[in-house]
Amino acid sequence: MIYKYENEVRCCYILSPYAEQFAWQQQDDYNGVFIDVDLNAMIERVYISPYSPAWIGDIVKGLNKKFQFEKEVVHSKVFGSDEFF
Repeated sequence: MIYKYENEVRCCYILSPYAEQFAWQQQDDYNGVFIDVDLNAMIERVYISPYSPAWIGDIVKGLNKKFQFEKEVVHSKVFGSDEFF
């Protein structure tokens, strides 16, 4: 697994049997359901594809700043690159 070092985690949400009624029909409208989460707690850093040019990192850093999401933006080292933005 070439991305193993990135320790990617996907989120699974388990509904409590005591939770409010869940609107399952919304899945069809939105191709999924929206769940409130704290992205700052869930995301440690943002990886950019090793094929991406440097300006993609600049855009991602700009979006981070605009939305007050101050996470490290890293150019993936999957192919041995030492380049960081």
